[in-house]
Amino acid sequence: METGCIYEARQPVFSIMDEEIIKTVMIKECYSLFTNRRNFRLNGPLNDAVVFAENEDWKRIRSMFGIMKSHSRSLVENLGKTSERGDSADIKEFFGAYSMDVVTSTAFSVDIESLNNPKDPFVSNIKKMLKFNFFNPVFLAVVLFPFITPLLRKMGLAFFPGEVTAFFCASMQKIKPERVAKDHERRADFMQLMIDSQKSENNQDFSLLDSYEEEKCM
Repeated sequence: METGCIYEARQPVFSIMDEEIIKTVMIKECYSLFTNRRNFRLNGPLNDAVVFAENEDWKRIRSMFGIMKSHSRSLVENLGKTSERGDSADIKEFFGAYSMDVVTSTAFSVDIESLNNPKDPFVSNIKKMLKFNFFNPVFLAVVLFPFITPLLRKMGLAFFPGEVTAFFCASMQKIKPERVAKDHERRADFMQLMIDSQKSENNQDFSLLDSYEEEKCM
């Protein structure tokens, strides 16, 4: 078995370089044994997002494949139109827009066609969220002094900008009552999963999100 050792700042990391083991972890056993990803725990309201969710939670929220297929068709159509015109295609631009559409559709039930609407508030805020700075003081503190991570969490610090997560939380507070009112119009997305999981015999009001629900939806 090919192995190696590298350092991430002060932290030694054991590295597997055997192709068969990598294939087993990333492909063959990805959905059964190796469902969890690396998590620094300073995720703020995104603590239960699909990239950080673990075990059964991760498996459950992967059920939005139909929405992804729908946007995949749009991606192919847009690439086809570009090809028919004889224009060159910026692959990063096309796949960036595709990823953006999948995220907003599965999480917020919003179809924005980001390739054609680059100034949409959802597009601009997601771009801010994904613009990661390796010189972020919080990130440097976690890498150099990982033992202070619990303290940083207590202080409410996170990698993601507060104004961005506030925008998405406010959007969800607005979207959820509309979805509850239109119960007959069902979509296989995160919002619908959350609404379905809340229904009980008590018929209580689910039109507003509490902080735990915000984290789950984010």
